[in-house]
Parts: sequence; C-alpha cells; structure tokens
Amino acid sequence: MSTTDQPNALSRKLYYPNHRLQDDDFNLDIRYWLYKILNNWWLFLLFLAAAIGGGYAYLLHTPNLYETKNTILIKRTETGGGGISEESVIFAQDFGFTGGNKSVKNEIEILRSLTLMTGVVQKLRLNIEVFKVGSFINEELYLHRPLLVDTFALKPTKKSATFEIRILDEEQFEIGMPDTENFEQRYFGIPFRNESGYFLIRRDSSYALSDDPEEKVFLLGIRDPENVALRYQSGLSISQIGEWSSILELSLTDPVPDKAEDILNTLVEVYNDAEVDDENKVLNNTINFIDERLRSLTEELDVVESGIERYQQQNEIATDGPGDLAGMVYSRLNNLEDERTQMEVNKQILESLE
Repeated sequence: MSTTDQPNALSRKLYYPNHRLQDDDFNLDIRYWLYKILNNWWLFLLFLAAAIGGGYAYLLHTPNLYETKNTILIKRTETGGGGISEESVIFAQDFGFTGGNKSVKNEIEILRSLTLMTGVVQKLRLNIEVFKVGSFINEELYLHRPLLVDTFALKPTKKSATFEIRILDEEQFEIGMPDTENFEQRYFGIPFRNESGYFLIRRDSSYALSDDPEEKVFLLGIRDPENVALRYQSGLSISQIGEWSSILELSLTDPVPDKAEDILNTLVEVYNDAEVDDENKVLNNTINFIDERLRSLTEELDVVESGIERYQQQNEIATDGPGDLAGMVYSRLNNLEDERTQMEVNKQILESLE
C-alpha cells in the first residue's frame, strides 16, 4: 500500500472509534477549529444573548430578599428574674412551683413555637397584605398603604381571600376577584358585603396616588393567621452565640426589611410577656396555696385554743396570765399572722406588677 493510502490520525478515529490513539497520533489543527468558531459566530452570540435575557427576566420576576437579625438575652438566674422579689420566688421553689435555671435549648424551641408566632401575626395584623400591581412583580406595601382594612369577617367556609382593588378617587373604589371583569363599586369607610364576607375599608390619605390609572391597582389579601405564622416560622432562624453563652441570635429573611424587623422585635416582646405571665401565674398559685394553708392552720389553732379555754374553765384554772401551753399557741398564731401579712404584701406587689 502506498503512503497516500494510509489513513491519518483523524480518519483512524473516525473509522475505528475503539482505536486508542497514541500521543504522536494526535494533531490539533488550531486554524481549523478557529475557522469553525468564526464561521458560526452568530450561534455564540445568540446563546450569550439568551443567557443574559434569561437572567434579566429572572431578576425582574424575583423579589429582592433582605436578612434581618436581632439578639435576645436569656436570663438564667436561680430566682428566675422577672423583677419578682427573691423571697416570693424562694417560697415558690420551696413548694415545688418553679424550677431553677432555664435551658437555652428549651427557650429556643419556645421562641420557635407556633403560639408565639401566631401572637406576632395577630399583633401586627400580618394576615392582611396589600400589594401594588406591577408589570413584572407585585410590590408589597407594609408601612405606607393606600388601603386600611378596619373590620372584616370572612364566611365560615373561607379561610383566606384575595381581591383586586381599583381606586377611582378619594371616596370610591372598585373591588373584584383578580383576572375577572366582575367588579363592584364601593365607598371608603362604608361597610359592605360580598360573596367572601363582610368588610370595612378606609382610604389612607397620606399615601399619594398617581394620575395614571394603572398605578391605582392593588391586591388585597386576607390570610389565615395560623398559615401566615407557619410561613414566618419556617423562615425564622435561631442560633446560640457561643457554646456557653445565653445570648441568642434571631434572623429572618423577607422581601420587606421593615416587616422582618418588626416581626423579630415583636417576637421578643411576646416572648417576654409570656414569660412574665407564666411567672405571675406560678407565684399567684403559690400565694393562694399558702393562704389556704394558713387558713387551715388558723382553724386548727382556733380549735386548740377553744379546747384550752374549756379545759381552764372546767378545772377552774386562773386566767390572769397565759400558761406555758397557751403561750406557745398564741406565739405560734402571732408568727402565722406575720407570715400571712408578708404574703399579702407580696400578693399586692404581684398585682401591681400585673
């Protein structure tokens, strides 16, 4: 076979795909591949434009997320803190109504509880949401809203509802379901009913409206408080700062940073209020228990005192001065009265704190 009949390295690879090329068989033709790339430049430009366009469209339809953080100190004192007198807490501990130091892990779970987050949602009325309708994304309005829902009552069969509201002027608006043409004209400040329930919507005049009708279209969402609490509970992150520290860091990510900040601050407030209520409840129960015991002891001592008097009368014992037994009884009664007075003072302090 002549030299011209021998296949080169590239042809051997094409004709014999299982043939392993040796290092000296491989010959990269840079000019060939450069010609290929330049000859199909429009494909590379098309792919680049598609990638940039897709990324831009994703950013337009995706809201920005902001992370907000807060810290809280968990007090782990033997007396439980809370501003309650040490004597009162010692009484509670003696009767087994309160524990010692708090567990940081337990407090983390309490802060994550659905009960506290539901309290936050109800306190801030986060179950009422207002969005400004945009071309690509709806912007949530939190601090400054054109619409204020004073009163609402959804029908028992509904847990949530979403309405599209078109503001006509300072007195009138249209309300209907999104993506429909069935709208009803209503007045601000006048209650009305529709297929979803009962509502009273006011207009916030501090929110300046544009003259463009498209800028006067808003979405009003009324959600179930528990479902809203579940959403924020899942996004809440709590971590302990340091291995032996009792300081916790709370973080929450949300498109509205002001709302996330209010949620964390209110969560701390609700947690502190719940802690004070729990301590007051425990100490009130303790005081009531001690009062009941004092009443029982007083009744028993009254019976003993009556028996002593009858014994003295039956045996004609002089009563000018108390005997040893009577003196002990009276001394014990005086001590019990002193303790009862101290407990009444503690009870009044707790009532003042409450």
